Amino acid sequence: MSAALEEDPSDESLLLRICDRDEAAFSCLVRRHATRFYGLAWRVTLNRTKAEDLVQEAFAKLWAEPEKFDPARGAAFTTWFSRVVVHLAIDTRRREKRFYPLSDAMTATLDDGQENPEAVLIRTERDRRMDAAMGEIDPRQRAALALVFCEGAPQKEAAERMGLGLKAFESLLSRGKTALRARLEKNGALEKRRKG
Repeated sequence: MSAALEEDPSDESLLLRICDRDEAAFSCLVRRHATRFYGLAWRVTLNRTKAEDLVQEAFAKLWAEPEKFDPARGAAFTTWFSRVVVHLAIDTRRREKRFYPLSDAMTATLDDGQENPEAVLIRTERDRRMDAAMGEIDPRQRAALALVFCEGAPQKEAAERMGLGLKAFESLLSRGKTALRARLEKNGALEKRRKG
């Protein structure tokens, strides 16, 4: 039976309780972070169902082996768990033979009726092209781009979350930006830069 949780326990104290098989602590940690990690998984996979499955798998692994998180290593839980989610997403992507991007913008409905329909169509098409281009680049590059540009993580933190040194991460991010730009240009989503 789980003991009552303190009012606002830290992630680390929740993890200590999870090591003792405390289901209330585990539920609290999942509620606190599931949306954040789902967003990260979606940005890497570009697929809602896969993102949900990855986050569930990551939390299931955490429940099975909570001692794998070692606060003595100096990383915050969110940094460590981001690494788990990113690596699961990359591994999943590598196992796939083909990738079918799914844009949330394509399935969104207009509920307020105030936005210009033409603007919605333009944004939807832009998002579809971005999703398609992101789906064509290396998953590690996509993860780096998602951490920095979608989550707003500083490069040093993003590097830690991917388990890379800062220089290696900067190189990966640079290659990701170059690859994404090339894909967008190839797909006609960006005009090629004119030389001269």
